[in-house]
Amino acid sequence: MKKDKARTRSNASDSRLSFQGGSDAFFAADPTTRMLVDCNKAAELLIGKSRKEILAMRADQLHPPDRVEETMRAFKRVARGEMSLIETEVITKAGKRIPVEINSASVIFGEKRYLLGIFRDITQRKRTLEALRQSEEKYRAIVENAADQIFVLDRKGRFLSLNNAVARILGRPAETLVGKTIIDLFPKDIAAQFRRNCEQVFRTGKAFSFEERIVSRNGDFYASSNLAPIKDASGRVIAVSGIVRDVTPQKKAEAEILLKNAILEGEYNTSLQGILVVGFDGKIASSNKRFGELWGIPHALQQTNDNARMLECIRGNLSHPDYFSERVRHLHGNKVEKSHDEIELKDGKIIDMYSAPFYDALGNYRGRVWFFRDITDLWQAEHALKETAERYKTLYESSNDAIMQLNPARRFFGGNPATVRMFRCKDEAEFIKCSPADLSPLRQPDGTLSAVKARQMDDITMKKGYNFFEWTHRRKDGTEFPATVLLTRMELNGKRFLQATTRDITEQKKAENALQAKNKELERFTTFAVDRELKMVELKKRIKALEEALALARSSYKGKS
Repeated sequence: MKKDKARTRSNASDSRLSFQGGSDAFFAADPTTRMLVDCNKAAELLIGKSRKEILAMRADQLHPPDRVEETMRAFKRVARGEMSLIETEVITKAGKRIPVEINSASVIFGEKRYLLGIFRDITQRKRTLEALRQSEEKYRAIVENAADQIFVLDRKGRFLSLNNAVARILGRPAETLVGKTIIDLFPKDIAAQFRRNCEQVFRTGKAFSFEERIVSRNGDFYASSNLAPIKDASGRVIAVSGIVRDVTPQKKAEAEILLKNAILEGEYNTSLQGILVVGFDGKIASSNKRFGELWGIPHALQQTNDNARMLECIRGNLSHPDYFSERVRHLHGNKVEKSHDEIELKDGKIIDMYSAPFYDALGNYRGRVWFFRDITDLWQAEHALKETAERYKTLYESSNDAIMQLNPARRFFGGNPATVRMFRCKDEAEFIKCSPADLSPLRQPDGTLSAVKARQMDDITMKKGYNFFEWTHRRKDGTEFPATVLLTRMELNGKRFLQATTRDITEQKKAENALQAKNKELERFTTFAVDRELKMVELKKRIKALEEALALARSSYKGKS
C-alpha cells in the first residue's frame, strides 16, 4: 500500500514536471468551485496574465461571454468523468480573442480530483483552414463561372461534372446533365469524333488538344479543346478532364487583324506625314512614300534603305545640317527620350520632326520611329496670328477708352490701363476687387436705381448681342462722371461674358451744355427779331391802309367839287 502511494506521488510529480514544461497551455481547475488551481508558463503567455492573476480566476472567466455556455457544458461532462475535445476561444488580458482547441480530462493529483485542460492555440490552423476554404471557393467559383466549358468524363463518355458554360451551350440546367453521355447530348458525328478523342487520352494517358466546329442549340461555333487524363494512385486513367474554349471571336479577330494590317499599310503609305522607322541597330527598317517626297529622295534609293546615302540626301536639304545630325546621333543613343523639333530647309520650308522609341509586346526596345510634316503654312499662319494678337494687345492696352470684362455673376475679371486711370485705381488688381455697384451712384439721372437699370442693360445685351447707352459712373474717390457704354456679349472657350467699352464724356457734356445755352440765346434773339419784323409788317399794312383810305377820301372830295 505504501508503495502504491509512493508511486502515485511520483506519478503526480512527473505529471507536474511535464505540466510545467509543455508547449501547450495547461490549466487545472477545481471541479466543484471551477476555480483555477494551477497553470504552466505557456498558459500565462497564452492569455497574457501572470500565474497569480490566473489562480484568482474561475475556469469560465478564461472565455469570452458568448463562448462560456458551450465551454461549461464540456466542463460538466469532464467533471462526470468523460473526456472532452472542443474548439472554442479564450480571451486575453488585452481583450483579444484567441481560437483554441481544449483537450480535457479528469485527473487525480495526490488524493484530490482536478479537471485538467490542455489548451492549444489554433490561430494558425484556423488561418490555414480559412485560406484553404477561400481557395477552394475561389477555384470552384472560377470553374463554375468560367467562360470556358469545363467538364469531366468517365470511360463510358458520361459527364461526372460540368460547369455552367457547358449547361448554357446545351441549353439545359447543369444538374440534369450529370450522368448523360456525349451521344445523348450532341449530334452523332460530333459525338463520335469527340468520343474517339477521349479514347485516345484513355489509351495513351497523354493530354490531347484539337480544334473543331460544334453545332449547338444556340448556333454553330468553333472550339479549341484540351483533354487531359485524370489518374488514380496507381497511374491508371480513370477519367478525362476537358476544357473547351469558344474561339469563334478569335477567328473573327484574326480576319479583322488581317484587314486592319492592310488598312494600316494603306494609311502608312498614303499618310500626309513622312514616316521613318529605324531599328535598334541604327539601320533604316522602312519609310513611306511621303518621307521620300518631303526630302526629295529618289524612289530607287529609298527602296535600298541605304542609311548613309539617304542621310546625305536629307542633309543636302537642311539649312543647319550639323544640328540635325547631332540630334539624330543623340536620340539614337537614347532608348527613352521623345523629341519634337522644327527644322528649316534651304528653300524656306519648315518641317515638324517628332521622334519616339518603340517597343515590342514584351517591352523590349526595338528602335525609333520618326514623323516628318511640312508645317510651313501652319508656321506662317501662327506667326501671322501672333502679330495680330500683338496688334490687338497694343490697341487694348493703349486705348483711351476703358475696356473691362464682367463674368455672368457681374464680377470684373479684367480691365485695361485706361480702366485703371478712369476709375482712379492703383492697379488692375484693385479694380477687379470692385463690384459694378462700387463704380456707380445709387441712382441714375432718370431716378432709376443703378442696380435695377444695370440688370436691364445686361438683359438687352444678352438678347441683342450688344447695347449702347449713357451711364453715370462713380470713381474710387467718389466723384461722378458721365460716360457712354458699349456693352457687348462675348464668348471665350465656351464661356459667355460681357465686355464694356466706356468713354468719359465729361468734356462732351460740357460742350453740349454750352451749345444748348447758345441755342437758347439764339432762340431768344430770333424770337425778338421775328417779333420786331412782324410788328413792322403790321405797321406797314396799317400805313398802306391809311394811305388807301386817304386816297379814297381825296378822290371823293374831288368828285364833289
